[in-house]
Amino acid sequence: MELKWFGEHRKFIEKLILFGNSYARTYKIACPRTEGFDLSASEMQVIEYLLENEENHQNMQEISKRLGISASSFTNLVFKLTKLGLLEKYHLENNRKAVIVLVSPLGRKIYDDYAKEAYEHWISQVSEMLKEVPREYVDIFTEVLDYSSKAAMYPVNRKKSVKPEEEVKPRLMPMEEKEP
Repeated sequence: MELKWFGEHRKFIEKLILFGNSYARTYKIACPRTEGFDLSASEMQVIEYLLENEENHQNMQEISKRLGISASSFTNLVFKLTKLGLLEKYHLENNRKAVIVLVSPLGRKIYDDYAKEAYEHWISQVSEMLKEVPREYVDIFTEVLDYSSKAAMYPVNRKKSVKPEEEVKPRLMPMEEKEP
């Protein structure tokens, strides 16, 4: 029986679901990334997000929300990556409860190696395919993916409240690592 509610875009939605399922299946599987480090896609995503947003000094709750993962999962990822020496944790000077996480020099090297490999084996091919698509269509496709991500998270997020972001960026203070 063919499901009619997918409508004329059944093939596209099917491929979108396939991508989501494939990514979910491999999201937490640790793979060799570089010199002695087996890291999962979720761990690499944390490093990537932190590098892209390091000047924002977001707290751990804000980051977990932006990544679309639970605060407890994010805490566990940060603990593991800190223990491996890939991340460093800091307190804000005027708020010892706020924990700010930054990528260590070793974490930057691991990420650079990963990014090079990901570009060679994935991003470069996708970029070449997208060159054949008019820019306005790529923008629409990007909106479709963004909406699909939000729609997929709706059951999880509908009960959570959103807090406004703080504007003040106090000085960072190193902190000692504790078990989660």
